[in-house]
Amino acid sequence: MINSPWNATVLRQHKVGEIISELAIAKAMGGLVKDSESVILVTPLNEKVPAFIMPITSVEYADRKLDESGAVFIDGRSYMRAERRNDVGFVTANQMQADFMHRIGELTAIWLKQPAQRADFMRTGDIAAQVYINWVSTAIASKLGLELDVARELQIITGLFYIHQVLAVDEAISNGGKERSIKLLQRWTRAPIELITSIVNDTEYMNMLEDYVSAIRTHFASSTRIAQVNTGFLVMALGRSWFGYGAQEISAVAMEYPPVFLALVEAACNAKTWRKTYLGKVVERFSAGRAGTEFSKSMEVLAGRARGTHN
Repeated sequence: MINSPWNATVLRQHKVGEIISELAIAKAMGGLVKDSESVILVTPLNEKVPAFIMPITSVEYADRKLDESGAVFIDGRSYMRAERRNDVGFVTANQMQADFMHRIGELTAIWLKQPAQRADFMRTGDIAAQVYINWVSTAIASKLGLELDVARELQIITGLFYIHQVLAVDEAISNGGKERSIKLLQRWTRAPIELITSIVNDTEYMNMLEDYVSAIRTHFASSTRIAQVNTGFLVMALGRSWFGYGAQEISAVAMEYPPVFLALVEAACNAKTWRKTYLGKVVERFSAGRAGTEFSKSMEVLAGRARGTHN
């Protein structure tokens, strides 16, 4: 599983050394703001820090020890503006964007600090998993014109990839892990248990997008249509699922990093503006009634750990 968003496919070649160096200088000058126990903000006062979208984590700054508690750094300049008349020199100009980016930071911090509790990211309700399966598999199926039976099998593999993003390899491939995966996939997809069991038993552990691509190509080895799928295909197909600052990068990272994906689903559940996005429309389908409310409550409990408000 991926520890930091910077390990995701679209970012793993990105160099963050300059960002970290400037963060160290900004910290030494007292220019950063601690927004919570786990999140530190870069503000409009930090003009020399290069802009960044995903949280900078202890995985990136380990040698520099920017924060002893392992807090993540998020770039608040996308939703702030300088305001000299304000006591602190800046104000929040877009609260909705601020809440969204802060949630990504909180969830990333929990993901890193509490690896033994990562399975809790699947305990926020079935909405997120169902949205993920529909979001990814429908994009592939519609672009390639896949038949219904092929699309159903693709849904199962996609759901299994979602599970593997949360479970470590030893747990995922154990008999108990496979049994758990089968039960979850049956609940999420309503597919025949025999089909699910066969796919779970035959599919290797999937850690990143390239593993997911390999798994579906192997399963559909005789399909010339599926052979067209690669990581670039997925990034292009799903990269426009969101809008706003850093939307394409956020969507691409969300495909293989649960903290970002869950933040997207929660944002779409709680704000009409986000529901106008492609992903938001998928969320709307699965969050009717109390389902969306219960998911949001579960998310608040999960994120509360980053603030020390929940055990």
